[in-house]
Amino acid sequence: MDPSASASGPQTMDQSASASASGPQTMDQSASASASGPQTMDQSASASASGPQTTDADNDLTSEAMDAEKSRKSRKALFVMQHRPQLTQRVSAVMAVVDSLGDSWVHPEIYVEINAKKTSMKQMKTLYISTVVPGGTNARAAFYDALMEHQPHLLADLAEAPGT
Repeated sequence: MDPSASASGPQTMDQSASASASGPQTMDQSASASASGPQTMDQSASASASGPQTTDADNDLTSEAMDAEKSRKSRKALFVMQHRPQLTQRVSAVMAVVDSLGDSWVHPEIYVEINAKKTSMKQMKTLYISTVVPGGTNARAAFYDALMEHQPHLLADLAEAPGT
């Protein structure tokens, strides 16, 4: 319905087709009508524009999913910190891991610094100091995911090692 139309102006096709026995409703009357009464286009648009209605059960599921995701990230971050010495010594595809992390985690200047290091151990130390540790749980989880992509056997070996 044209928003500039007056309250007694023309009705939408939906309104006139579903008008109740009490006669056609104006915009003002429709706004105060019960949910079972006909709605104007403006009312329908505002109802759908606010998005789908959620229930407490939906919110609980969303909250549970968010908690589960936080838990997964925390486990990954803990693994990366607990196995820091072994990862520093044993990761060989450091630049592939750095590339997987991308610009969102590794600043271009840090990328150049890591790439300039002569050994993978020095590259890993720089990566930990500049990105993994200061980036917190999210950076550590992203680092874990990148390691899983490029060196899954190493992560499996560390996970199976006694005392972990």
